Amino acid sequence: MRAARKASLLVAFYLLTSAATAYAEWAWVLWNAANFLSGNTERGWRMMGAFPAHDSCQASFRITVDGYMAKMRSIENTVRVHGDEIVVSGKDLQPIMPRFICLPDTSDPRGPKEK
Repeated sequence: MRAARKASLLVAFYLLTSAATAYAEWAWVLWNAANFLSGNTERGWRMMGAFPAHDSCQASFRITVDGYMAKMRSIENTVRVHGDEIVVSGKDLQPIMPRFICLPDTSDPRGPKEK
């Protein structure tokens, strides 16, 4: 059980730290952003990984979310899940709502690029 947990955390950290350099070659992209609940400010969207198929993006999504929640709980934060929403709060942490989403590579949650 402990080994499986470590393995899933390692995969999640790898996904969090790896850059998706071959963006144009893939069909699905895993994105992440966070809303700070006090003040309703949003940390911008960032690309976490690119995948050849929706199923592989969703699998990475699940591993990433599970790893994120485990990490937040391990450093004594409160993690509440309401449907598809996650809310993290703690003694030294402003309450945040991290967001993870798989989108086709033709969609960009940051909006259209300026010319």
